[in-house]
Amino acid sequence: MVKINGDDELLCPDCGGNYTHQTSVNVVMRDSEDGDGTATFCSSKGVEVSRLESSKIAGRRDVIEIQLWCEECGEDEPKTLRIMQHKGNTEVTWQR
Repeated sequence: MVKINGDDELLCPDCGGNYTHQTSVNVVMRDSEDGDGTATFCSSKGVEVSRLESSKIAGRRDVIEIQLWCEECGEDEPKTLRIMQHKGNTEVTWQR
């Protein structure tokens, strides 16, 4: 479950701390439901765009993944916040 405090700050899924830092973003947009797609990966090193086969894409539709680390847990414990459409709903989950 993704938690946000009363100040609209994202909380770490492991320790509950609110000092999280974004390190990269990966966006995958499918050409059609269950189809191949285009991935765009952005980090401090730049932007990479590539094509992906359907079998290498999570779920059946588009996916956004934001990689973060928490000051309390440390940089050695990366976390990924995934936003993905599934059966008409938008799911927001932590991936580890």
